Amino acid sequence: MKENMMKKSLLASAAVLISLVSFSRPAGKVVFFGVDGLASWCVEKALDSIPERIPNIRRLMDEGCWTLDKRAVYQTSSAINWATIFMGVPTEMHGYYKWNSRKSGFEPYARTYRGMPATLLTLLHEQRPDAVSSCIYDWDGIGYVIDSLSATRHCLVPYEPESFPVQEYARKYALPELGAEIPDFFFFYTVDVDETGHEYGWGSKEYYDAMARTDEALGLVLDAIDRSPLASEISFMLSSDHGGGGKAYKKHGGNDIRDFRTPLLLRGSGFPAGGVINTPVMQYDLTAILADLLGLEQPFEWRGRSDFGIWMPDKICKHPAWPKGKGVQGMDIYGNYLLQGHNRGMLSIYRFDGKSIEPLGEFDMDSYHHDNHCNVLSFGPDFWNAKDSLPLLYVSQCSRKMIEKYKDVCYVERVASDFKSSKKVQTICYDDVNGDFGYALQWVVDAPNRMLYGYGNTTYDKDVEGNRHRIIKFALPSPKKKMVVLRPEDALENYCIEDYGYSFATIGQGLYVRDGLLYMPTGFGTVEYPSYLYVWDLVNKKMVRSVKLRGLTTGEPEDISWYDGSLIMSGLHGIFRLPF
Repeated sequence: MKENMMKKSLLASAAVLISLVSFSRPAGKVVFFGVDGLASWCVEKALDSIPERIPNIRRLMDEGCWTLDKRAVYQTSSAINWATIFMGVPTEMHGYYKWNSRKSGFEPYARTYRGMPATLLTLLHEQRPDAVSSCIYDWDGIGYVIDSLSATRHCLVPYEPESFPVQEYARKYALPELGAEIPDFFFFYTVDVDETGHEYGWGSKEYYDAMARTDEALGLVLDAIDRSPLASEISFMLSSDHGGGGKAYKKHGGNDIRDFRTPLLLRGSGFPAGGVINTPVMQYDLTAILADLLGLEQPFEWRGRSDFGIWMPDKICKHPAWPKGKGVQGMDIYGNYLLQGHNRGMLSIYRFDGKSIEPLGEFDMDSYHHDNHCNVLSFGPDFWNAKDSLPLLYVSQCSRKMIEKYKDVCYVERVASDFKSSKKVQTICYDDVNGDFGYALQWVVDAPNRMLYGYGNTTYDKDVEGNRHRIIKFALPSPKKKMVVLRPEDALENYCIEDYGYSFATIGQGLYVRDGLLYMPTGFGTVEYPSYLYVWDLVNKKMVRSVKLRGLTTGEPEDISWYDGSLIMSGLHGIFRLPF
């Protein structure tokens, strides 16, 4: 019960953070580009490593709104999921339960006089009898899930990748549909990516070649739409039925997350350019979106919804190029100064106005050391001298390795007013006689309340079974003492987040305290270790935010601070403003 209440709390909190954007609007024309077997994890890798091969997917992401976290229904097979996309209900309601189902394998929840569940085309034909619909596909299974009898026209084109590649398929069959008279609903389906995945494997060179071919076909379709005098009336959707390459390299249909995650890209009036859909999207939500765009009244049994949370990424700037090995680490902001830490203890100082950065200085701090990871920067409340430009800076070593017999060290640096050097005035460490922390301890200062918090894993590795996440609280030591050893009996609080009914797996990337809340950016920004921002209420001991950062930042998040009413995050690829 406690865990369920916590989950409800997180969902309620997310609704506060994310403004819901409804996709409903007066009926217009819709083009749906369906790509069989397009796995989000492969799209992500292509965007990171070979973006020049999928420029039109990138174009759609920039011109509309998108998510790479849409979920397929189980089993993650073609007929099952295309049936869900067109019928608006999951497997147990439509009865298509095999990859090549031609009809319901058991009694569906509801069926029409044609003996199958109502589809999007069924509704379009019944509610808008004058509307024109066209479906073109190169896998015969599609014809059994769309209610082809309700389509104005539909066409099965043989899949012949050698003699008739997908670009030519699009040029010959899709472009004529996007000429002077565009159908009210046009569905163009390609199987090339899926077939290549089965033959060579998802994520193989050949798979990315197929993605590139399909992207070129996508470009032809988008260009045709843009040339049309009806372009402003057309909504565009790209999506897929399933991913692949999960537990089996050349297969899908299982319960691996790589089989479930597929993209959804939307463009047109009402879809904000560059917007990231950051609330859950299921396969049957596509049906609801399409129905709304076509002005259709949806049956009671449909499960989908067409309003989602949209976040607008705000990348303030890229990071400058630094010497190899000096990657981005801790960051904090004081007034109009942004301080960016780097591996080993190098520090860059910038003038910051919320829109850009101006370099002011760069140097190795006094605490510079091969094993100083410099994972968190945090300003304290005290100035060493009243004439100093910046208060004392607390630097988390955050490394498994010891420096001069000390581990889990926090260095306190006085930054010179000319921004050319710093002086280490204090070293703080924790005497972990009880084994409270395993990997490394991060430190952050609550300056207004003069408190020092430590946070870290309880085991030596995040993946060890039984790993927990500990928070320890101390009164902030006076900076006048050069060496401070904090002991367990000095702690004002010492507890694990899991003690309060919340379990999660994180890779700590920074810390920030404001108004009794501990902000914890985590993860690597990868499929295996996605990035989240967790917000812990230090007073009431509860998690009040759990926010997925994919799409808002690229690469790893590193540290977080506050400027002019907004959270500012330093990530691997730049500095970002978070939209709440």
